[in-house]
Amino acid sequence: MIGRNPDRVAEWLNVYVEQYIAANIEDGIDKTRKIYKVIQSRLDPLRLQVEAGQRKLMSFQEGHDSLGFADEQKSVITEQVDLLTKEYAQAKAERIDVETKLNALNQLRARHVSEVAFPEVLEDATISNLMQRRGEVEVELLDKLGTYKEGHPAIKELRVRLEGIDQAIERQIQTLRLGMETRFDMVKRREQSLFENIQGLRNQTIELSKTSLEYDRLEETYLQNRRFLDDMLARSNEADLSATAWMNNIRVIEKATPPSGPFSPNLRRAVALGGVLGLFLGIGLVLGLDFLDHTLRTPDQVERYLGLEVLAALPKLTDDNSRALREAFQTLRTALMLAARDEGCQILLVTSSVPSEGKTTASFNLAKVLAAGGARVLLIDGDLRKPRLHHMMKVKNMRGLTSLVLGESQLKDVIHGLADVPNLDMVTSGPLPSNPPELFGKKSFKDLLATARENYDWVILDSPPTASVTDPVVAAQLVDMVLAVVKYGGPRRQVVADAMRTLKRSGVRVAGVLLNNVDIERDHYYSTYYYSYYHYGYDEDGKRDKG
Repeated sequence: MIGRNPDRVAEWLNVYVEQYIAANIEDGIDKTRKIYKVIQSRLDPLRLQVEAGQRKLMSFQEGHDSLGFADEQKSVITEQVDLLTKEYAQAKAERIDVETKLNALNQLRARHVSEVAFPEVLEDATISNLMQRRGEVEVELLDKLGTYKEGHPAIKELRVRLEGIDQAIERQIQTLRLGMETRFDMVKRREQSLFENIQGLRNQTIELSKTSLEYDRLEETYLQNRRFLDDMLARSNEADLSATAWMNNIRVIEKATPPSGPFSPNLRRAVALGGVLGLFLGIGLVLGLDFLDHTLRTPDQVERYLGLEVLAALPKLTDDNSRALREAFQTLRTALMLAARDEGCQILLVTSSVPSEGKTTASFNLAKVLAAGGARVLLIDGDLRKPRLHHMMKVKNMRGLTSLVLGESQLKDVIHGLADVPNLDMVTSGPLPSNPPELFGKKSFKDLLATARENYDWVILDSPPTASVTDPVVAAQLVDMVLAVVKYGGPRRQVVADAMRTLKRSGVRVAGVLLNNVDIERDHYYSTYYYSYYHYGYDEDGKRDKG
């Protein structure tokens, strides 16, 4: 404060400080009260969410009594499957053996060849005795024929005895055949019964896995809302306490006194002081913004909070065909090829944690880049909640993935293509089903992927966000690897981490992260790299440098 009267200036300055302190206290109390009211207004809806989540969790537990013993049941079922598989193999081998012998016996009869020479017949004790008696009668007949003529009563009597023995042998052979047929039917029924039991146990295992995944999702949602509610309650208590006993953060070190001499502006000191204050304010602003930012923006943050590698970073550009974007997708293509564990077709599932992170656009552009490189690519819209691929292709969504799985169409009937990318085939979602996870668990969906694996080099399955539904977790059990799309500065990193944890817990292999929509103009981490690399080898006009 500047004035011509030193005493009056000192008096005014002290009064101003006292009023400022009083206003600061009142302003602090008012702000704290407003914060308290805002927190209180959000507590009731949050409590309702927590209570609803708890009811869903308890209802799910009550409806699935065996949920707590899922691991033990899986272990028991696995042991039963192993035991029944061994019994099934034995029954199948026995059935094949009996069937082979029975077919051989029938072939002898069809060719009018005596079945007596068949091993199973020769080994029969009754047949053996009858053949021995027949031999004795034949010897006696030969002896009599040396003495008597053919019409003699003794010869006739021996002929009758031989005929009776032959009839007895034929009856015994029929008995053996009937026994083998009965044994074949019995073994075949046992084989079929064991096969059905094994399939039933395997279906039980799949149902237990689905139940466990759904329970984990409900539990994670409940715990997340519970933690948020506890945090809001703690903040509410802090705000309530601060509103009732707000402490002044301004202290008067020394009251103003009249100066001993006149004061004039000191430009050098003012500039130095302003520079120091500006530096501290700038540092404080940067640190404050970084502390308040709970999203993911750099590969270091992705690796630290998700434990995953960033395979590529897509810049936020207005031109989808720009050089930088193409180079980024080519980098992603190379990273995925290196991540493939074996040769042959690779089935890749693309997902994100929440909607609007750009997974469908990324899937579409990745498929085009792979196809442009010479690979045969099949892109499937597996987002059976909010499909978007047909909008990007500007085609009708009358038939698609659901039509294939439900057996209403053939693959060749639902494929769409692009004129400028001949190696790329695309399948839209088709009519939306009432229960998408059940559709992904059908055998026909597995058969579809198996057929695609035989005819394509890459199969890309665009799936719904992982944090919202269980579809990606069920479908990911049938793919080779998963690509997670994370929007730069998008969802909270805790939400992304929970989604990735759900995938990893189900045994899915997450190859890495595609960091999407990176603001290279704002973030210094990326700007130097993009401007130095993607403009390398080009002149000021954007033309390729021939030197």
